[in-house]
Amino acid sequence: MPNDFPHRTMARLAADDLIVQVLRSWEPSPPRWVFKKRPLRIRRPQIHASFEGNTTHGRVSLWSGATWRNGSFVQVYVFFGSPSPSATAIARAQRELNGTSFPRWVMRR
Repeated sequence: MPNDFPHRTMARLAADDLIVQVLRSWEPSPPRWVFKKRPLRIRRPQIHASFEGNTTHGRVSLWSGATWRNGSFVQVYVFFGSPSPSATAIARAQRELNGTSFPRWVMRR
C-alpha cells in the first residue's frame, strides 16, 4: 500500500463513500500468461478494517487485489467509508473496477 495515501481524504469518507486507487507498473519482458485477463472481484470476506496505516481507528475498511492487464501489473485498493460497507457501496466499487480499461503499455526506445 502506498505510504503517501491522503489520510485527510480517508478521514472524511462518509459511510457509503469509497476511494478506488489503481497502481500500474510495467513488466519489461512478460511471460505469455501475463496477457490473460484475470478478474478483480470484490468479496465481502476480503474487506477488513485492520490494515496498516489505517488512521481512522477502524472506521474505514479496505479491499485490495492485483492482476496483470495488457502487459502491466495492476494493484487495486478500494477504501470504504465503513468497517462493514453496504452492498450498494460494494456494487458501486465493483462497477468502477469493471469499467476500468488498461490500454496496452508499450515502452518505446
